[in-house]
Amino acid sequence: MKSAIEFAWNGTLLDEANAVLQTVNAILSGLSRATIDMQVSRGV
Repeated sequence: MKSAIEFAWNGTLLDEANAVLQTVNAILSGLSRATIDMQVSRGV
């Protein structure tokens, strides 16, 4: 899997984590790829 960098436009990346995860999962689904959960998103 390729690495990516996320940018927080308003400085509240932790508050936006769920929205970012939903967006990533929508893109993954559109590409017929497996979705991820919050732990995977955070690299835990």
